[in-house]
This record gives sequence, structure tokens and C-alpha cells, in this order.
Amino acid sequence: MRSNLDSLISLRDYCLIGGYDYAYLNKPLIVTEALKKGAVKRLSETLDFWVNATRYNALEVHAKGYEFAIKTRLIHSYARLSIKKHYKDWDTENWGEPINSWDMMATYIGFSLVFLHSLQKLGNRFSVEEEQGIFHLWKYVGYLLGIPEQLLPDDKKQATEYFYLWTSVQPLQIKILFFWLILCWMNLSKILS
Repeated sequence: MRSNLDSLISLRDYCLIGGYDYAYLNKPLIVTEALKKGAVKRLSETLDFWVNATRYNALEVHAKGYEFAIKTRLIHSYARLSIKKHYKDWDTENWGEPINSWDMMATYIGFSLVFLHSLQKLGNRFSVEEEQGIFHLWKYVGYLLGIPEQLLPDDKKQATEYFYLWTSVQPLQIKILFFWLILCWMNLSKILS
């Protein structure tokens, strides 16, 4: 990707850290002890996945990005089954199924819509074709991860609608935090420009 360092800053400071603010997205990480070695290790693993999935030809069958996606899909599946079997306190009524398609869609939108928004706030500009390419890339990655196709938006408008819908059903404290983060980011972008 031609945005280089801005991509890594956006991914770390806006997409991933922002995602960790959604408590229900993180419950599976806590229950499976994926964060036991620290959030930095988890961020590093996700960054490694992102870098390998976005390289040129990375998603061809048996290429490194493709294998990362399939491996992640298997890890999610195993974790989902393990949580349901061994963690009796999992509150499906309030938290949903562990690592569910709906929450995975929100994460996918973090790698597409939120990522693009962050890069634009940092001064990067994209053609319509480049923007469509980002959504196409992450739609395929989402498909490899097992997210149902009807939950994978085709473009910015659809992604915005899906993300708005997803955030609207989150608990109130999460909504307040989400809007606070947006306001902070808007203020930060004014300072940087």
C-alpha cells in the first residue's frame, strides 16, 4: 500500500486500539487468555496478519496471506467451540455467541472503512478505484475468515450503514466511548492539519 507508515499508524492507533474499546469484542480474547502475554503481543500478531494479507498476490491459494486467513479462521472456530464448552459463565444473551459473524463484520469494517477514514484524516487521498480495491480486498479476506457474504459490505456507503447498525446495538457505555473516540480523533486531525 502506498500510504506506508501512515498505514501502520492508522492500523495500530485507530483501527486496532479503537477495536479494543468494544468490551464484547474482547471477551473471547480474555476468556481464551489470548491477552495473557499482553496486548502488545496481540497487536503484533494482528499487525503480522494485516501485513501478510495485504501484500501483492498474498491471497493466492497457498500464499502466506491466504494461509494466515485460513489459520485465523480455524483459530476462531476452535476458540468459539472451546469457550462454549469450557467457559460456563459465557453470557450469550448479553454478549452473543463468542467470535460471532456480526462482531467479525465490525472488525472487517475496521480494516476497511475505519482504516480508510483514518488514512484520509492523515492526509492520504485515494481514487475511487483504490477505495473500491480496499473494500474488495477485505471482502475476500472476510470471506476466507468465514464471515457470511451478506455481512461483507461492497463499498463505503454500505460499510457505514452496517457499522452504524452494529454500533447502535452495543451497550450504552460502548456507544458513549465510540462517540468520544470519534470526537477525540476529529480534534486530533484538526491539530495535525
